[in-house]
Amino acid sequence: MPLWGKKAMARQTSKARKDADPADANPVDAPADKPVPDPRQPPQRPGTSGTEMALVTNRQQASQRLAQAQQAERSYRARKRAAAGRAHWAEAKQHLAEGTRHLRAACRLGASAVASVRYMASEKLDRRRRHVADVKRKRVAEKRRRLEERLAREAAARGSFETVPRAAEGADEGADEVAKADA
Repeated sequence: MPLWGKKAMARQTSKARKDADPADANPVDAPADKPVPDPRQPPQRPGTSGTEMALVTNRQQASQRLAQAQQAERSYRARKRAAAGRAHWAEAKQHLAEGTRHLRAACRLGASAVASVRYMASEKLDRRRRHVADVKRKRVAEKRRRLEERLAREAAARGSFETVPRAAEGADEGADEVAKADA
């Protein structure tokens, strides 16, 4: 009966094994140089073959190589990311220093601008006054022109070519320009 194969024979009971004579074992099946196992003893585990040992060794070596490769990969990734982090930190420090300089300059200029607010306001007020005066002067000149045209039409309608005295109109300013325009 083979130890690790299919059972070709019927199963023997333990009583049958005890009663069996070791001399009844078939000597033709057993090789001459190996001793025949005692059927009364439980079968022992077969010895490990060289192929199995080679496979186990290969698996262990592959496992070790995988662990080493993973460690090398983690180390490489850490070095790369650390280098990028150092570069980013240096750039951030540079930007912060530049930002600090710009903030100081902005504070100085802002304080100067705040101190000059009253001058800027007075300048804006003066500009507005000049603009209002220009608009008023143009409005008065337009009014005077329309009045002179109306008076000229009335004088032409009467047949008289006399001009109305300037003092009667109440236009002291710009009288010379109006006289030049009439001529």
